[in-house]
Amino acid sequence: MSNRTIGEQCHDALVEAAKAKADALRARKKADRTFDIALLKATGANAEARKASARLDPVAEAAENEAVEKECEAIVSKAKADGLQIEFEQWRSKQATARAEMQMR
Repeated sequence: MSNRTIGEQCHDALVEAAKAKADALRARKKADRTFDIALLKATGANAEARKASARLDPVAEAAENEAVEKECEAIVSKAKADGLQIEFEQWRSKQATARAEMQMR
């Protein structure tokens, strides 16, 4: 258990989720560029054959796999941040209820 407040934990999780999303976007851009390079190098009778060849390029495939992995990490990170936000809102609601009960006394 952390010594940090739920608000601080929520903030940290949101920052981590943003970093994970940025990493995922960078990886996706890299994968797109790598595919484009592979497509330019590919040979084939028509555009579809060149696209298929480019998709099978080991470098393009590795970049695509990395992008997918980063996107999955970003999704999980966002889910964790969303969970902490819910906990934070629950805590705030309990605090507000406690204050209201004290004022009614």
